Amino acid sequence: MVQHNLNLGIIEQKKIIEVLKQKYALDYKNYTPTAFKNRIMAVMANNNFNIDSLINEIETNPEFKLNFLHNFQIPETELFRDPAVWRELTSKILFKINKPNYKIWIPDFTTGDEVFTIAIILKELNLTDKIKVYISSNSHTSINEEGFGFFSEKHFLVDDANYKRYKTKENEQLNKYFTVLNNNYIFDKNLLSDFNFISKNIDEYNFPKVDLIIYRNKMIYYNLPLQNKILKLIYDFLLPGGVLVIGTKETIEFNTIKDYFKEINKLNRIYKKVK
Repeated sequence: MVQHNLNLGIIEQKKIIEVLKQKYALDYKNYTPTAFKNRIMAVMANNNFNIDSLINEIETNPEFKLNFLHNFQIPETELFRDPAVWRELTSKILFKINKPNYKIWIPDFTTGDEVFTIAIILKELNLTDKIKVYISSNSHTSINEEGFGFFSEKHFLVDDANYKRYKTKENEQLNKYFTVLNNNYIFDKNLLSDFNFISKNIDEYNFPKVDLIIYRNKMIYYNLPLQNKILKLIYDFLLPGGVLVIGTKETIEFNTIKDYFKEINKLNRIYKKVK
């Protein structure tokens, strides 16, 4: 394993940001330094690179871009993460849907945990065929790629605990949505058959406006200018009265767009478009 030249300081970060913009047209200058450093370290670790070999790969190998994007993405880590958020979203928003052509958008999806979560919720509410779900990412294009929907036993045990807290019932079983093979838990991808997977950045979305956007635990990695830009895009993509879910660790209190949303659940950071 490559161990040398891993001191990723400000100068090295700026060099990598420059090369990424020049070679891949990717702009990461608005990531917080800590977040950018952590994700670059993940890319290097997953590819056995040091700083020099990473920069060389970016400069000389155009096909490395998808690999880079896949490893740079912020992992979602758990199904039903923060169960209270999903319980509130289910009981106060999704359970009360009474309009046709309701649309949900999950931008910048990575490992699929939130996609699987919403698929299970819609299945249990009998809404799978009644709601249009858009999933967008700049690195994923197909649910059929190798390893998609595979979870280790350790991962699944955390997910199962979250699910029980979401349902508030200990006898509820998440494993009905999985098969087990060689100690791997494999998600039933049939639940995603009506979802629309789109290979686009959040700022490239050009589909119909939507009623609900789930964009959780991502903006904490961005500086304020980028947060404002993304929130403005989200505002434009939402229909009047549309709902935004950003997660318990984030807030729009300090953003320029805050007056265009009404906070409908403070603890779980759920907002409604009001202007």
